Amino acid sequence: EFEEIETICQLSKKTAPTSKVILGGLLVRDVSKQVLERLLFDYAVVGEAEDTLPDLLKYIFSGQAALSKLRNIDGVMFRDKNHKLISNHPRHRIDVASRKILPSPNIPTLGQWLARTGGSLPVLTGRGCYGKCTFCSPSFRRFQGRKFDDVFEEINLFSEKLGVNLINFTNEVFFEKEEEILRFCAEYRK
Repeated sequence: EFEEIETICQLSKKTAPTSKVILGGLLVRDVSKQVLERLLFDYAVVGEAEDTLPDLLKYIFSGQAALSKLRNIDGVMFRDKNHKLISNHPRHRIDVASRKILPSPNIPTLGQWLARTGGSLPVLTGRGCYGKCTFCSPSFRRFQGRKFDDVFEEINLFSEKLGVNLINFTNEVFFEKEEEILRFCAEYRK
């Protein structure tokens, strides 16, 4: 995967040299700065992107070149004028139980995705994991479950409005407690 991302970064800069390449996801969090140095990118979002990415995009689209403004955006990694990677302070984790986080139904490539996956879309019932496994990347040593109503609203959006026929629950921990799993299953049957 790293080599593919490296190729995409190179092609992006070769094709559109002034474009801004932004990385995110597990790669940014799990790979050392020394390895990330190899990639041709301008910015990286470290951790959850819901708040960090909009702040970073506002900075980029404002045309401000002041690094002092960029240094104030928590959860961002960027290159200074000498191309050295700089990491800002991490951003606090999002409390997924207190925020409604739903995907946009207006995804331009949704049809292609559904064709490739046999009509399935991923749903997360929460984030993180309470395990302390050294081999596993997404562990924050704590699981945060989403509100049941939000999970079911997302499932209904996918199935009723978008015609999705298969839901993939993709997080490491479905729910933390057995009674939550049983409650979910009872609700899901309705």
